[in-house]
Order: sequence, then C-alpha cells, then structure tokens
Amino acid sequence: MLAGLDIGFGNSLLESQADEGFRFTEQGRTDRKQPEKEVLEMADLNGKRIAFLATDMVEQVELTKPWEAVEQAGGSPELISLEEGEIQGFDHYDKADTFQVDRTVSDASVDDYDALVIPGGVGNPDTMRNDEDAVRFVREFMDSGKPMAVICHAPWMLVEADVVRDRRLTSSGASRPTS
Repeated sequence: MLAGLDIGFGNSLLESQADEGFRFTEQGRTDRKQPEKEVLEMADLNGKRIAFLATDMVEQVELTKPWEAVEQAGGSPELISLEEGEIQGFDHYDKADTFQVDRTVSDASVDDYDALVIPGGVGNPDTMRNDEDAVRFVREFMDSGKPMAVICHAPWMLVEADVVRDRRLTSSGASRPTS
C-alpha cells in the first residue's frame, strides 16, 4: 500500500482505498468512483438568522444550495455584501443569476446572526479579502464562536482575517498561497 493506493498488476485494477478515490483501468481510462450517498439531516434552524457573505463572482451553486438548505431547515438566510443592490453569480467562468443584497457588511453586526456562510468562487473571496469591513466581520464572527461554513476558495477570508493561525484546516489545492 503506497499513499492510500492498492497497486495491482496483470488483470487487476489500480484502485484507491478512499471512497472518493479514482479507479484506473488497464486501458488507462480514469473513472471517478462514486461515494456512497449518506443523507444527513440539517439541524432545526427555526428562528435562526444565517448571514451569507458574498459579492460579485460568487460561485452560484455555492450560494444557492446552502441557502436552500437553510430555508428548508426553517432558518432565515440574509445576503450580506460589500455594496447595496445586486451581486452577480457565476457558473465557473460564465455569468449566471443576480441576487438582491439584504444588507451591506458595513451595516452588519455579528450579534444579529446565529451563523455565517461564506460561499466560494475565485473572484468572490478574492474581492472581499480586500474590504476592511468584510474582513472585520469574518474576524468578529470567528471570535464569537458561532458556527461558520466556509466553502471552496472562501478560506482566503479566514487567512486574511488572521483567524487560522495554529489551526488545522482542509482546503482545495488552489486555495494555498503561492509564495
């Protein structure tokens, strides 16, 4: 066994031992193994206000799917952004839908929310990490001890807020600093 791989020869397959691993066939094709789907129930969020911090270039599915889950669990999601108006969602590199902002981050208070969700997309956190109010909001949320969900590239916000020092995190490889 080497780095989680069980290496087989002859007529056998090279397979990862991890559920999310790849399967390599003798013909050289790579197929993504399908993990078993486990259905997890969302906690009861009745009466809970959940802040979603996002701006233009947010990856749309990373905003809409958690938003829907919060609503289905009885919570009240609110879109917090850098400016009033609407933000532009993206489907990878393509423009998608726009979303109405409920409150600017400069007017938002951690005390008004029970949890924070920061969706990803490359441009979303890259823009927000240059906004002092957004960074302050994230830092104060982390300091409050309230739950946070930080998706895809959004951990950049945690790094910018200097709240991850001496903590162990998971991340996509694209979220690592290049220097």
